[in-house]
Amino acid sequence: MKPVIIGAGSCIIEAVLKQFAEVPGLLDKVDFHLSQIVPGGRVPVPPNILARATILIEEAAPWQGSGTLTGEERGLLAETCTTITVPTLHFNSLWPLMTEDPRNQPEPGAPYGRIPFGMGDRIALKIVQSESDPAKRRALYDAVDLASVANLARSHELEIRNCFAREQGCDVRVAAYVMSHFREKRLYYTHNHPTGTLMYFVLAQLYALPAIRDLVKRPYDQMVTAAQKWAIASNVFGGEEAPVHPKVAAHFGLQWWHPDHRYPWMDQQRNFSDWIDWYLRFVPHSDTEPAPLPPAEAETISVGPYLVAIGDAASDIRVLTPQTEIARVAITVQDGLDPTVALQSKLMSQETNGHYAALATLVGALRDAIVLGEDGLVVHAGQLLGDTFRLFDSGPNAPVVREATANSLILQSGVPTTRRHEAGPLFCGVAGGWRDYTLWTIASMPRLVAFCALRATIPGLRVVLPQFSADGFQQATLDLLGIGPEVIAEIGATEALHTDRLYVTSALDLWQFSPYGYLAAQQIAALATPAPRARQRRWVYLRGPDQRAARNADAVSGALAAASFETIRMDGMTLADQIATMRDAECIVVEHGPAIANLLYARRGTPVLELFAPADPQPLGWTIASQAGLPYGFVAGRPGSDGGYEFPLPIIHAALGQMLLATTDRALGA
Repeated sequence: MKPVIIGAGSCIIEAVLKQFAEVPGLLDKVDFHLSQIVPGGRVPVPPNILARATILIEEAAPWQGSGTLTGEERGLLAETCTTITVPTLHFNSLWPLMTEDPRNQPEPGAPYGRIPFGMGDRIALKIVQSESDPAKRRALYDAVDLASVANLARSHELEIRNCFAREQGCDVRVAAYVMSHFREKRLYYTHNHPTGTLMYFVLAQLYALPAIRDLVKRPYDQMVTAAQKWAIASNVFGGEEAPVHPKVAAHFGLQWWHPDHRYPWMDQQRNFSDWIDWYLRFVPHSDTEPAPLPPAEAETISVGPYLVAIGDAASDIRVLTPQTEIARVAITVQDGLDPTVALQSKLMSQETNGHYAALATLVGALRDAIVLGEDGLVVHAGQLLGDTFRLFDSGPNAPVVREATANSLILQSGVPTTRRHEAGPLFCGVAGGWRDYTLWTIASMPRLVAFCALRATIPGLRVVLPQFSADGFQQATLDLLGIGPEVIAEIGATEALHTDRLYVTSALDLWQFSPYGYLAAQQIAALATPAPRARQRRWVYLRGPDQRAARNADAVSGALAAASFETIRMDGMTLADQIATMRDAECIVVEHGPAIANLLYARRGTPVLELFAPADPQPLGWTIASQAGLPYGFVAGRPGSDGGYEFPLPIIHAALGQMLLATTDRALGA
């Protein structure tokens, strides 16, 4: 396999990798991987990528702990991997009035708001907040003496110190170049977006480093000439530019600046005077329809019936799977269940929960329904559809929902929820909790499989989805199913999307797991492994998150390794690799947690032993194993006096032997 160049950091590092990809022949030699903060957080770098890394290009402080790698990830890098550090390219001197503007909110067509990078002008913002008449604001702004508000010389001196401090120890350095050239050359479009001129200076230094020279093996002059042409042709971050105050330009004597200099932003070209006029009159959502919902209109929404109970309100109802009785498999081995610690232990009782009724899984169309926010909440006839009342993002910092009770949904007070209408038939493709791998697999992924089936019979059908990370498991699911941007109606965190005809599915949840969830997972597994291949036949131990680990977690890994088990962390793998691992597995030990959802991809007959923390026993793994045809057993950890717990190794060993004897002609060796 090819080695990998990993880039870790902000859009600066992303731009570097894009230019590297233009080097003739380099894509034939190496793969590229970008580690970056995206909505929902940073996706961990898969272990197989880390192991193949030959160069790590990393953005230095203040990005440590964000786009950059964790200590655990660094430990998986090969000893031969070369780390190259690039400083964060910030330069605040030209924008001394920068301030966050609370009016800047996501809008249709403007997911980060319509003020450039959310950066307002603090003089103008105070005027907006104190003067209600927009016609009087510009005169008040022009009357302010900038020198009385901002000490430009002192601010610049502090910025010089910060720029040099940020690049200490870095392989690339720009501070001296910026400070000596920013007056005659335009080096920044915004405080954190360099122009092509500065990006070319960064690339020229990178191509001079031995590790990159040894990899590229092309003449240096040829490389920097190509980098310069790329910087000019691509315009890198052009089109996203923040205006420079005329008095700031005069103070620094900016040779590239002139009074009518126009700054492009969101298809607008405004000089500073035009921009400040617009900014002083800016009202969120005023230039695009529709207007925000009045808070009183949707302060509280009552919870209505489930799709199965709507009756005449839904049309074109289709049955994905009928109502059926699900018999859970007999638990082969169980140990350590303490009802005084495990409050839900009764749910693991074979006598009382050996079967359950799975309601029919339906899909039906609703007229004039609303999708509220990015968690798939559906409002119909003034009520929240009960099927969508599941695990959505709520609380004081949530985008839309402040509180949920058994009977109502209480919205955030004062949050401007934007209305938007989408014509044509739509399908609600996501459910609350979609950021969690288990909940995505169980509640959202089956909806997308259903959407693909409906598309064949409903012309023009599109799916309502939030924006996903380009390298997350959600986008990987879309790629497997062939769901491209042309069939997606994207919804923002605070949008209320009005529909003419909206298809929704009945509830898919953890406790009464629908057979349709298993059928959908099998379809995904088939798409992930389309070509016949030899099974590798592996015994796997799916280890859980460290923050929830037993005190003897490493000892468990060691004992299982001695018994031919591979310790695997699924959270560092691609979706396709996770599925392939489960298809290869002959025996599975899994800690209760996100990896439980992957049991849906295991081959029928594969024995599964689930390891619980003492308080955690609950039937999700048992339920999935039952539908997937997997012999199932569990062992619970033993609590300690200090609040921690340990897994009993002899009992795990004995349990595995018992399960393997019951399912195969092989016993676990001592």
